[in-house]
Amino acid sequence: MGQKLNISRDDVARALRIYWKHAWPVQMGVCPALPDWSDLTLNEILKRFADESETSTHACKRFVLRIGNYLYPHMKFAVEQCVCDGDFYFLADC
Repeated sequence: MGQKLNISRDDVARALRIYWKHAWPVQMGVCPALPDWSDLTLNEILKRFADESETSTHACKRFVLRIGNYLYPHMKFAVEQCVCDGDFYFLADC
């Protein structure tokens, strides 16, 4: 990726676990397996996401994983770069 990220592999794993908890509530009775990326680096994890980054000179990075939820199968978990200061954050996006 060529740039230093202000997030770690553990940050991505924690955010994904939080998303999973809300996307697939236990009472719904069905839940896909949460990916186990414990042996992967952050760059290896992000390579498993779709890169939806813009390509202009000052564009922000955006990596998405279409993992759905119990109501909407196309919901995406995203790691996205903030326009203002370049920090990364997590979001759910349809």
